[in-house]
Amino acid sequence: MNQIIVGVDTHKSNHIAVAIDAHGARLGSMTIPTTRKGYNDLQTWGSQFGHVKAFGIEGAGSYGAGLSRDLQARGIRFWTSCGQSPAALSSWQI
Repeated sequence: MNQIIVGVDTHKSNHIAVAIDAHGARLGSMTIPTTRKGYNDLQTWGSQFGHVKAFGIEGAGSYGAGLSRDLQARGIRFWTSCGQSPAALSSWQI
């Protein structure tokens, strides 16, 4: 199964996510509301591309705090991307 990373650009009312593979190729994107249902939908969506190795979240301490708490509660690995583009996440050693 392919391993992927999901990069998330966070905003107050919604988050925009991009899934990339190990080579940095963009697999897809989606927008979710900042709700528990949205967070569940994000994880389900990412899984359609392969095993989600990690999430990179821009603004994990501000607009991404809800998503970060949700992922942490589920034991899912994530990093704060500090505004990096999702493609930059592919260079992370995970």
